[in-house]
Amino acid sequence: GLSSGKEIIVLPSVQGTNFTWVGSVSSDWFTAGNWSPTGVPGALDEASILNGGTVSLSRTATIGFINLASGTINGAGLLSVSNLFYWTGGNVWCPVTIQTNSVMIMAGSSTLYLYGVLTNAGTVNWAGTAALGVCNGGIVNLAGAVFNAQNDQSVYASCGGSLYFNNAGLFQKWPTTGTTTINIAFNNTGTLNVESGTVSLNSGGTGNGQFISEAGATLAFATGYTGNSGAVFVGAGTNLFSGGTFTANGGITTSNLVLAGATLAGNSTVSSLLTWTSGSIGAGGSVTVSSNAVVNISGSSTLYLYGVLTNAGTVN
Repeated sequence: GLSSGKEIIVLPSVQGTNFTWVGSVSSDWFTAGNWSPTGVPGALDEASILNGGTVSLSRTATIGFINLASGTINGAGLLSVSNLFYWTGGNVWCPVTIQTNSVMIMAGSSTLYLYGVLTNAGTVNWAGTAALGVCNGGIVNLAGAVFNAQNDQSVYASCGGSLYFNNAGLFQKWPTTGTTTINIAFNNTGTLNVESGTVSLNSGGTGNGQFISEAGATLAFATGYTGNSGAVFVGAGTNLFSGGTFTANGGITTSNLVLAGATLAGNSTVSSLLTWTSGSIGAGGSVTVSSNAVVNISGSSTLYLYGVLTNAGTVN
């Protein structure tokens, strides 16, 4: 079985034919002579691309199972996976959709390169020791979908441009205890849940969703972020703002927040604990300390209050 969130799902066995890419005629996916046995894999079949080369999609290809270990899949056509995409090596230069109830496993030890858009409506399990390089697009995790970061690697920009990770579903890190780093904009309208270790958002983003750090875990904002109205930054762990400007648009709720080097702008409410060791509360901004909430001010550097701190709880 494979993990979908915290559930176990069992994928059916291959019902069709197992095709292996040989590329003996051209690079065209839809040329039967490029596959062994001769034919074009379909929605119930398995396609194995194991020995390098380039496979080109000129139109949509729906495949049941695909195993990509080496080589490049490119073209303007969509690769739609109805069961399992097992990706351990090579490059994906075409748009990919993981259908509802389908699974993508990203594993292996070499960097995986995504040149386009990966849209997940099912479950992605990112395991192994492979980093993920993104270029000319990004990752879209749809509402109801799950993206599991099960390693301590990074998503990073392998070229310039407007790169993104748009999460409307559930992004969660578990069970490893190191740091998963997101070096492209992370826009969250769903749930980001750090169950263990650290998730570090190093390229900003915006969001009105839930940001949760579980006990012993850390969600770190290293270069600033924009929290839109309705966003909540909660959990028994630590929400760490260590650099840049964190802007609260329209009011957000925070708990277990550590302000250590960032500028806190906009309007926010502390519902349990704010530890302020360095950084500032920016001009025009406001922080409201709720009844029964606590702000602990400590450290050796001067702290700068350019906005309004309203205390209805306790400030130490």
